[in-house]
Amino acid sequence: MKCATLVVLFLVVSPAFAAEPSKEPADLVKARLAYEAKVKAAVDPIRADYLKTLDRMMRDFGAAGDLDSAQAVQQEIKTVASVAKAKPDGIVGKWAWALGLVVEFGQSGSASSTNGDSGKWVCLDPRIRKYEVSWKSGSIDWMAVSADGMAASCHNNNNKKLKSFAVRRIKEDKP
Repeated sequence: MKCATLVVLFLVVSPAFAAEPSKEPADLVKARLAYEAKVKAAVDPIRADYLKTLDRMMRDFGAAGDLDSAQAVQQEIKTVASVAKAKPDGIVGKWAWALGLVVEFGQSGSASSTNGDSGKWVCLDPRIRKYEVSWKSGSIDWMAVSADGMAASCHNNNNKKLKSFAVRRIKEDKP
């Protein structure tokens, strides 16, 4: 069981170490997204079986009076469940952007800015809350969203004055 868990962990974590998106061809990104969808489809049933096993173990340890072991299993359940709950749409809503702009990210992957620019966003890795926003103007922003979903650090591919900047979610759009 430990070996299977390690394999699943590798499959889930390895995409986080991919090359920087700015240097990746679109075909590679498309292939990766298809791969990740297939991995998710394969991993979800394995995760569900693992959670059932953990639930049985926790009940058995509790019934036997082994509370330390039951707590350890409960912590594992929380860890596995938190990975499963990672949200690929964690930027949807309005954000106070750099230079006084407001950027709105739609559920469908759309992006629009009060400066008239529009574009598309994709989630590069929901576990670490990493997103890429490709603007029609040719600019690309990479966002790393905070754990509470209320702030993000951003990096831009071509704005020499503003390579890195922080943004915050507009409060009425709490995640």
